Amino acid sequence: MDFLTENQSVWERLQAETRPIVLYGMGDGADKILRVFDRYGIRAAGVFASDEFVRGHSFAGFRVQRLSEVVETLGEDIVVVLCFGSQRPEVLEKFYALDARFDVVAPDVPVVGESLFTPDFVRANREKLARAYDLMADETARRCFVETVRFKLTGRLACLRACETGKDEAFGTILRPGADEHFVDLGAYNGDTIRELLSYTGGRYGSVTALEPDPRSFRKLEQYVETDLGGRARLIQAGAWSEDTELATLEKRENDRHAVGRQRGRGRPLHPAQARRRGRGARRPDRRARDPAPLPPPPERRLLPPQRGHLRPAPARARALPRAPAFPAPPSLCPRVGREPLRRIIKKAGNPVRDAVYYKVE
Repeated sequence: MDFLTENQSVWERLQAETRPIVLYGMGDGADKILRVFDRYGIRAAGVFASDEFVRGHSFAGFRVQRLSEVVETLGEDIVVVLCFGSQRPEVLEKFYALDARFDVVAPDVPVVGESLFTPDFVRANREKLARAYDLMADETARRCFVETVRFKLTGRLACLRACETGKDEAFGTILRPGADEHFVDLGAYNGDTIRELLSYTGGRYGSVTALEPDPRSFRKLEQYVETDLGGRARLIQAGAWSEDTELATLEKRENDRHAVGRQRGRGRPLHPAQARRRGRGARRPDRRARDPAPLPPPPERRLLPPQRGHLRPAPARARALPRAPAFPAPPSLCPRVGREPLRRIIKKAGNPVRDAVYYKVE
């Protein structure tokens, strides 16, 4: 099977692009794409987000705009680079609408590492790709495999749309979960995947074990299990890893409207699934997440001394300003200061009259 039907990667195509290139989305995906842009010498012209996420903030040195603002500035002939993925129907409809209106690509970037899916990568892994292709069970799976390779090379949404199938097909013909299933969810978030699986079994199951290291998500998970499953699940506030250790997770900043979509690392205790022997959600004291150091108190604010009466705005009056007498500027100020005094400014509205002379630099 010849997987190299495209000789130019999406990065090489963007490198040769002469139209403005704008990024749709922020966060980790956009950061990775911009790093690849630097490697290829690709220049982005701007960043935009969905209207509900535009709050006057910036990302990577760009002011985040609405699409209408981008079109008003750059016109319709632009290249849109998708920087995030989604399976939500309403978000996919936005993607498809953009793809129908603009030239849209969704570059593939690795979750870890710096290797890119390029023609050179395909050539170097041709035998591995062929072995994986031969493992496909039917023509639908083989077509999906080929279109996925094409998408990773070109970033074209049409490649993915050519091999879409609904979740019902996967659950109904491949997974086919039954009433006695034992579910293990590694990274359970708020229980959304468990909820989806149980929708295909009529709510019946043998057991559920769910791991979630993030404290806020774990509280949501506990609430779901107590409310919908009557507490019949084993919950562990931990992450699954190859060994018993502590790793850093990503935690979104709070109370910073200019840091939307940005993240910072904070150490969170993670240990393997074997930690379930410690009991439901239990952690040893030395593995508790440490709270950040408290912020320093705000500086003391001193009020102005009491004033008599109230300040009232004075009505605006047109008045000719008198000219200040001309005199030479002191030479010590600046050798390029001229001798022409510009104006005497008289300030009123309850304040003492102040005289000021301004000098013009020639």
